[in-house]
Amino acid sequence: MVRHLLAEGAEAHVRTDERQSTCHHLLMMRPRDEETLRKTPELLSSCKPSIKFDAEEMTGSLMALHMAVRNRNFYGVKWLLEMGADKKIPVTDQLKLLSSGVRVYLRQVKYHPRLFTNQLTILGEAVTQYIQDGCYKPQYTAALLDAFLRKDDGIPSLEDTPIDGGSNISILQLLSIISFPTPDRSVCAWNISNTDDSNHEDIPVVSNFECLSLLQKVFNHTPVSLTNTRDLHGNTPLHYVCAVCEIHAIEALLSAGADPHVQNNFGLRPIEVLCWTGIFCGGQSFRVKFKTERNESYHRLGRGK
Repeated sequence: MVRHLLAEGAEAHVRTDERQSTCHHLLMMRPRDEETLRKTPELLSSCKPSIKFDAEEMTGSLMALHMAVRNRNFYGVKWLLEMGADKKIPVTDQLKLLSSGVRVYLRQVKYHPRLFTNQLTILGEAVTQYIQDGCYKPQYTAALLDAFLRKDDGIPSLEDTPIDGGSNISILQLLSIISFPTPDRSVCAWNISNTDDSNHEDIPVVSNFECLSLLQKVFNHTPVSLTNTRDLHGNTPLHYVCAVCEIHAIEALLSAGADPHVQNNFGLRPIEVLCWTGIFCGGQSFRVKFKTERNESYHRLGRGK
């Protein structure tokens, strides 16, 4: 149909009237198979004038890449990244939603901390929504990490890991608050009825044991120097993981080269954060916990005693 319309003189660069969506935006509005996401963009890319990859629509200032991630259009995500779409352009239309969770599980928390700024990237939003209430499946989240962190030379730079330029939070720090999997505990055990929004067969399947954890998956992409990256308050990923008292993740970070002696802006080393968290919060502050029984998945995020 696209080929026929173009042959009849349709102009691919024309946007929709009200929302100002491009053909790329429309193509990313739902999951599609790999062949469709290979052939259709090839037809569109040959048209003049060309469609801008980083064009924003008018409703939420969203790029096609933002819509592809949210709509679980994984092959669309891969194609846009390969074509040079800017993965660092912030997405800000759901910042308020992030304080309560997509499935509003966090509304029970009296005071919602504003963790993110208006510089949050789409990868940061997706991982945050996975952590909060399982909005995305772990397999899809793992595939996103692979796609966003993959570099031609295989080595991401320091500029590739932050997911919020305002607070300087990196993907390592964000993933450090997830319960670390062990052989008898999978990466995530969200209620299937809550997460089965898309059963599209073309989403890559990554088993929990093929990627020991999402945190370990990032280790596989990053050099040792990035394991000690700091946020706006000087906290490294090791500070974060000590705040959730997760021994397996602590071991993984130390094995990856994390420095246990580095101090944050308040003069605290990771071990001191671990001790204060255990004393005052019972080890539950910032903790994300998954139960394995069906219909009993829950989490605690930013909750002390």
